[in-house]
Amino acid sequence: MTTPSCELTRVFLEQLPALQQPFDDLQAAKDVTIADITVGDVLNRGLRGLPTLLTNVSTVSQDRGLIIRGYELPELVDRHVLDLTWMGLTGLVPEPDQRERFAEDLNQFAEIPAGLREVMDALGCEREPIMAFSHSYSYLAVRSAVADTFCASPAGRVRKAVHELEHVKRIVALSLPLIGLINSQLTGQPQRLPIDWRLGWGVNLCRALNVDERRFGRLLEVYGLAHFDQGKGNPSSHVSHIVSTTGADPYRCVAASLIALSCPSHAFAGVGFLRMLDEIEALYDDPTEAEVRSYLTARLRNGERIYGVGQAVMKNVDTRFLCLQREAESALVDDRYYRMMGLILATIGDAFEAAGNRKIVPNPNVNMVSSIILSRLMGVERAMLPLLFASSRIIGNLCQYIEGMIMPARVCRPLSYNVDEVRAACRGQERGRVALSLVAGASRG
Repeated sequence: MTTPSCELTRVFLEQLPALQQPFDDLQAAKDVTIADITVGDVLNRGLRGLPTLLTNVSTVSQDRGLIIRGYELPELVDRHVLDLTWMGLTGLVPEPDQRERFAEDLNQFAEIPAGLREVMDALGCEREPIMAFSHSYSYLAVRSAVADTFCASPAGRVRKAVHELEHVKRIVALSLPLIGLINSQLTGQPQRLPIDWRLGWGVNLCRALNVDERRFGRLLEVYGLAHFDQGKGNPSSHVSHIVSTTGADPYRCVAASLIALSCPSHAFAGVGFLRMLDEIEALYDDPTEAEVRSYLTARLRNGERIYGVGQAVMKNVDTRFLCLQREAESALVDDRYYRMMGLILATIGDAFEAAGNRKIVPNPNVNMVSSIILSRLMGVERAMLPLLFASSRIIGNLCQYIEGMIMPARVCRPLSYNVDEVRAACRGQERGRVALSLVAGASRG
């Protein structure tokens, strides 16, 4: 193997045995059934709650919220997004000088290619900036010298993982310059200050959005930490994972995950929440708790979605919401939309009860507060919110992408059953339980 070209690659290779060990240990339990699937799961729940991926980058706990490499989010709020990137790729917390050298390395990749600028100008981004973001990585997939990443041998996969690390760095390095270009196209205002990764992710996102970096730099750093990754119950990570097992390069995987994020039930939740607040403000000049409760109850009874509430796994607390709210509360305290958010939190439980829906735990999701921070506090265009949700999430997906390359190689082929096959399987089975099992390791086979 060639000499590593940067410190990140060197540390990754040093940590490789430790990164692979948890998955190697699971081989001893490869025949153990870890979940059963019922007909109701297939008909009514999709893949929600069914284990189909393996990752050691992050997880989500019902009681502890988001956990990245063993650290709960409140333990990480004083860190940097580049720290989490390093942790996701190597399993280690970087030293400050390692983060600085990593940032200098990213600066070498941060210039947008001229051809990509021309493509972005031709595409435009007025309607869906997140799709322009996805298209930019599709362009880079075509223009970059990336070979088929599928390799059956462990040594071959390690070599390819090391090679792909350079492309992962390029994707990360270009993310904020691309956001700056898209925001400039949307607002008609050129980006005033250049991206310099040595200043941190939050400061550079301020520069990309033309907002005050001294006032909002740390807040946006916490925003990036909160949205970095979510290895459990996450459609975008799942899509990226499936695509990666086919031998796809990281550009294609990011483009695919961004398409998943662009959909109404994913990164658009923040926009949906703001539209709800628009409706409440239009109905009531100075809404009371009773009026907000009535609005929410009517919405639920009409079968409409309540945005910003609930999370697939974090049933008791969304630590992402708590960390962002604490960081921004003093700046938001006088905002009328923030006040309406408080009224929703005070009445949402009663509204679900009145509507007869006791299955959803009405705790706030991170989108509830992040949408107000970006739109109301910083004046960011609403159309940019889904893209900004994705801005650090794709880094977490890339960490899982590299992790997947050092795991046993299998193409992920989710199984589709014919209705008659399911009926046949149901015959003789008690209460319609179908004998379908997910086995440890099946996520890549």
